Amino acid sequence: MTPPSDRGELVHVEWDEGGPNPWTEAADTIATALARPPAEALATAERLLAHFPGCAVVAVPVTGNRVWVLGCRSGGALLARPGRAPAGADWRPEVLAHLHARLMSGRPVVEPTVLHVETAAGAVAVELAALGGG
Repeated sequence: MTPPSDRGELVHVEWDEGGPNPWTEAADTIATALARPPAEALATAERLLAHFPGCAVVAVPVTGNRVWVLGCRSGGALLARPGRAPAGADWRPEVLAHLHARLMSGRPVVEPTVLHVETAAGAVAVELAALGGG
């Protein structure tokens, strides 16, 4: 990962959980690589938020599909389901940045919506739905 500049940039960490990552302690958002069953994905997001108090949003992939659990510092969680996406379209950093901004500005993050994200590979619509808590 490239270190953030001194311009107050968001620190987004892609973490494979295979070992320590020096940026996880400074992360504003974390996306894990290891897919898990839904309940375990939610528990992992909650565990990572508890372990990294500076982190506002965690994304954990769900086994067997293209759905992600997004755990939020506010205590709620979302299910993110991307629509059709071009190969290599990574929507996660933009969606996590959006949720981080909402959280930091005091607006609710756990509400149903569809975000239209432009990636280097093309546009992706990502449906967000509340998952428990909230």
